[in-house]
Parts: sequence; structure tokens; C-alpha cells
Amino acid sequence: MKRRILSLAAPLAVTGIAFISLAQPAHAEAGQSFDLTLSMTSHGPIVDAGAAGSSPGDTSYVSGVVRSAGTKVGRFGGTCTQLTATNQQCTFTLGLADGQLAIMAGYGPGMNVGGNTALEPIVGGTGKYEGARGQSTSIEHSRTITMHIHLLP
Repeated sequence: MKRRILSLAAPLAVTGIAFISLAQPAHAEAGQSFDLTLSMTSHGPIVDAGAAGSSPGDTSYVSGVVRSAGTKVGRFGGTCTQLTATNQQCTFTLGLADGQLAIMAGYGPGMNVGGNTALEPIVGGTGKYEGARGQSTSIEHSRTITMHIHLLP
């Protein structure tokens, strides 16, 4: 499974996360797209429900800083629950100056991962992002991930 960073399963969360920023600030209107950089500052297991290592029921977390074009624009946090030995369900909140974006996705074989690319649904938001819908496209690059946000009109 190449999409291990966002899965956050205990043995998979040991690598750092950084999202590469390439474009506009994190306050785009609906129908626009922008890129963000998320740098992980903490991660780890919350619950190790079964056998040592990744097993169904395990829960882990991640948090860090959100940047746009190198400038800090907020924070992020997320949790993942291990569903099977190789599949996880995860939720992430991006806390930006103008509001929050909520992302929810599954990772692992048979889910949304094609190679190193994952498509993650944006399922809501607050403030300037109230009612947001769209998707993020994330590409893993060793210890970094490029995240492109696209909001539907």
C-alpha cells in the first residue's frame, strides 16, 4: 500500500508529512482551486485495540501547520480508524483563517488510491467555506504530499 502517510495506522504514521504549496492562498471562493502545504507536528496512536501493530479498531491522530505559498494560514488535525489490516477510514479538519474545511476518505486496496494519488472528498466547511463540497487530490512524495483543493461552484 503506497498511500501510507494519510492512513495514519500506528506503524505507518512514523514518517513526517509535508504538503507542497504551489499556488493560491487558502481563501478561494467556491469553484476555485488552490494548493496547500501541511506540515505534521505530532502524530501517534490513540487506541491500539487489537494485536500490536495495525489491526481493526486501532485509532490514530495527526496534527500540524497549514501553509499557502510558504505562509502559515492555519492548522490541521485528523484521526483514522483501522477497518481491516490494510484499509482505514479517516477524517481531517483544515482550520483556516476564514473557516474550516472537512475532508473524509478511505485508504487502502479497493479504495480511492491509484498509485501514490488519493482523491479525498471535501464534505463540508464553516465560515467562508460553509457548505463546501469538492475534493482534494493528494500525491505522496516520500516524506511530502502535494494537496490540491478544488471546491465545487
